[in-house]
Amino acid sequence: MNKLFINKSWQNVKRAGWRTYAVIFMMTVTYLIFGVLMVTAFTSKNLAGYLSQRPEVIGFFKDEVKEEQILDLKRELESLDYIAEVRYVSKEEAMESFLKENEDNKEITEAVTVNPFPSHLNVRVKNLDNISAISDFFESSELISDVKAYEKILDTLRTIVFAVQIIGLSLFIIFTFSTILIIFLTVGITIYARKSEIIVMKLVGATDWFVSAPYLLQSLFYSFVSVILASMILAPILIIKYNGVVASVVGDLGLYYLNVPLVLVGVGIELLFGVLLAFLSSYFATKRYINY
Repeated sequence: MNKLFINKSWQNVKRAGWRTYAVIFMMTVTYLIFGVLMVTAFTSKNLAGYLSQRPEVIGFFKDEVKEEQILDLKRELESLDYIAEVRYVSKEEAMESFLKENEDNKEITEAVTVNPFPSHLNVRVKNLDNISAISDFFESSELISDVKAYEKILDTLRTIVFAVQIIGLSLFIIFTFSTILIIFLTVGITIYARKSEIIVMKLVGATDWFVSAPYLLQSLFYSFVSVILASMILAPILIIKYNGVVASVVGDLGLYYLNVPLVLVGVGIELLFGVLLAFLSSYFATKRYINY
């Protein structure tokens, strides 16, 4: 019985002709967009999680500021409830840290003949929402020459990710709807072309499931092939290029990068989505046309 269903569904695929290629093309594009959306969500969540664990604001002092003034400001900050840690870095410590980080690059270390690094306070807050308050605190101080905070980076990241997700989601919805429509019409046309055979089958006692099964398998075939094609395009790019591109853009932050098992999980999610999409499309198509 299963073999009979498979043979009939394969005949339907061949009889569909150019419609088969149209369905597979549309579904492949849909799964590619879906895969890009998953990667975007993974990257943004990963990076936002990294930044949220390091909500730090750095206030750089003017050269003429004395250490006593810096320590007074440090004690003032430590008295605030939402401060997790305040660390004072002197000019000498900043210089020493720079030289240590670049000890393998002699050209850089030898070029530094004077200490250009300002003393600064590294302030860690308990919540990202408090970063703006510390930034305002530093900017209002006459002792501070410059302020750096993750808030601007995170806001920019959120804006970029939101825009990419909106565009991607819009394309995904459009292609998903188009794919559903194409599957619906392809199955409907195939059923209509075999209307006489279906009428005979129902007259001799065939159930709706017996008649519908080959068309459901036909849609599942489309979905399976499309997921495989999309995976063959996207998976190698992610495995080979993703980690390097992310590291070059945001630096080597020790993030949890993509690997083969994670990519395979993504393929599995796409396959489940594809099965659901194909089943629902073909189910309603057979429901609509078989008893027509």
